Amino acid sequence: MPILFTFEVVKRSPIFNILRVVSINSMFWQMASPEKIEVLRNRVNLFWSCIRVPLEDAVNSGELDATELDIRDLTQSLYFFLGGASSTYESRLMDEKYFTADDETSLRHISRLMNRYQWKRPITQEMMQGMRLLISEFLDKGKTKIRSCETCLGIGKQLTCRDDK
Repeated sequence: MPILFTFEVVKRSPIFNILRVVSINSMFWQMASPEKIEVLRNRVNLFWSCIRVPLEDAVNSGELDATELDIRDLTQSLYFFLGGASSTYESRLMDEKYFTADDETSLRHISRLMNRYQWKRPITQEMMQGMRLLISEFLDKGKTKIRSCETCLGIGKQLTCRDDK
């Protein structure tokens, strides 16, 4: 869900992705204030845990048969897929013949990553498409101002995704 949510937010607000790309640039970190570094560190770790925790929950509920190493590997694969896909898409430097930025391709890649592991029910593109549509509806029709810096920072302070991992 965090990956699909990010793709949908980036479609509506390119600033979100630019901020994400800048925040992981080591040259930026060297110039940032300690307060900004802490905010960015918390956001990166929060996002990581928001990918990992649902995988742990899936193991605990019997939906996924995975070891600790499997969870760590899948979390990393999903996180790096998101980083690579969104950075490449936003930079617009790669020739389109090498990179296809469409929902179908992204969902196919994500389902392939997910299905390398032992799920009770396979993760399908259709399942993710349904989730993407719900996210899209939430972003378009939600009552809150989801695409503001204030909202993003506020959510980050409230949401922990059990960030003790």
